[in-house]
Amino acid sequence: MKMFCISDTLDISLGLRLSGIEYVILEKRDEVLEKLDELLKDKDYGIIILTDEIYKLVSDKIEILEKERNIPLFIKIPEIGDEKNE
Repeated sequence: MKMFCISDTLDISLGLRLSGIEYVILEKRDEVLEKLDELLKDKDYGIIILTDEIYKLVSDKIEILEKERNIPLFIKIPEIGDEKNE
């Protein structure tokens, strides 16, 4: 089973990459949806990690997918040191 991270920041992506997790940095909703569709076609991906901002962009789609499927598991991670949340 493979893991993949869709992020809007390089910091989190690089940290995950050090542990062998592939990643892409995106900022626009349509780009994220396109990448999700691509990942869902590959049955090897069992966990998809999304940063908080990315999750907010596509939360409606993620909620539908979680109801329809058991795999992949979607994990939302918070932005560390995000000044917007302080």
